[in-house]
Amino acid sequence: GCESDLDATLTMMLYQYLFDRPGFQHNPTVETEKNHYFCAHCTSASKMNGPGTKPEPYVLMSHAEAGWGCVPRVLFTPKKQVTIAKYLSVRSDSETPQMLVYSGEMVGCPGVPQTGGCRTNAETTINELDDVADLKGHHLVMAYGQHAKSLRRFCQFYGIEAVI
Repeated sequence: GCESDLDATLTMMLYQYLFDRPGFQHNPTVETEKNHYFCAHCTSASKMNGPGTKPEPYVLMSHAEAGWGCVPRVLFTPKKQVTIAKYLSVRSDSETPQMLVYSGEMVGCPGVPQTGGCRTNAETTINELDDVADLKGHHLVMAYGQHAKSLRRFCQFYGIEAVI
């Protein structure tokens, strides 16, 4: 995962093992007027429906911070159901591991802002929250599909506290 984020990496691995789907690790932002959640990062898998499926369209661009290199700006499909989650490992034996779990729908795939920024962007709704500004976490991971209920069951089975 980006910036050596082990918890995001574990979440992406979990999506792959449980649902045969890649995850899109991202930086979160919110748009409070529309109550939409934005996912942004410079790279993403293009086969968001899983291995062996048709890739999402993408455009090759330079990396935002570096200004060089090559990253795909993946154009996510609107109206897709999405799951957004992140495993939070424990820092001591007295803590219980947690997983942030949200569901929503892909609204669109905004372009790169004129002022610059991450190349791959997604605009989604969040079903569990009345106000997206209440969403917790950084470097959450989005995957195509309705997997929130299954992730909560997984958490219950393995002693992980599922939180919103």
